Amino acid sequence: MAVTIGLVAAGAAAIVAGLAGVSGTAGPGVMLVLFGGGFFLLRERSVRRQLAPYLRAERGVTVTMTDSEYRAEGPDRATSRTWTTFRSVSRVGDFWVLRVSPQLAMGLPVTALDDRQTAAFVQLLREKGLYAATSS
Repeated sequence: MAVTIGLVAAGAAAIVAGLAGVSGTAGPGVMLVLFGGGFFLLRERSVRRQLAPYLRAERGVTVTMTDSEYRAEGPDRATSRTWTTFRSVSRVGDFWVLRVSPQLAMGLPVTALDDRQTAAFVQLLREKGLYAATSS
């Protein structure tokens, strides 16, 4: 997200400078804004592609969260990661997105946790400094 914001901000500044006649033309600024938007769209497409199998049909997944790790076991695979592996966790639509890198994320359906579990999950994320702003 920081890359997107940085590119768009730099592009907007270059556009304003170009239009004000301070430096050259606004063309390079437009390109930076387009690259920033493209980076955001590619990142979101990657997350949606990773979540697609979970949207097609009902699936049973067992999620176990401890103070040190996050484990998910489903019919086709099991995954275990320590909390230090994650960069951030945010709610995006009907999923919690556990971001490992700009290109890699894990999804947890919001409905997998009841209200009490969600509160404990959010508290754990805050304690670990992983809770990011919620997106819709």
